[in-house]
Amino acid sequence: VPPPPPPPPPPPTPTPGPVGATHPRLFLDGIAWWDEFHLKVRLGHASKWEVRLCRHPDTGKVCPEEEGGEWDAEKPNTSIKYPGEARVCAGALMHKATGTEADGVHGGYKGVTLPLFNYTGRTVVGLKAWKKARLAELERVKPLGGWG
Repeated sequence: VPPPPPPPPPPPTPTPGPVGATHPRLFLDGIAWWDEFHLKVRLGHASKWEVRLCRHPDTGKVCPEEEGGEWDAEKPNTSIKYPGEARVCAGALMHKATGTEADGVHGGYKGVTLPLFNYTGRTVVGLKAWKKARLAELERVKPLGGWG
């Protein structure tokens, strides 16, 4: 029987706040902001509004109907009873940086927009719920065996 794995390292000691503070200090370069948003799926033209211009059939330039202009065809838009949703998380953070305001550095910090995270068909949970689900899954697979 192999020996048990070593215990995990202790968490880092937080920087203490001022005398009498009940919480450790917060640093702007240690915080990220996330927001979820949902977009309804639209079939066909992607907007409620459509702009059409009257154009001359030979030149393609904009002109009135009196000068031979023809209107572009309307773009189709399909209505459905239960549209799907695209679920997306957007994030932003700040980090310490050097440079000028032209480089986007203000007061020694630079803001960064994180790539969009598409979680359609998935569930986003906090750390506490994730740890609970992880432990439940480990308990589920332990009796199955199949290793070592």
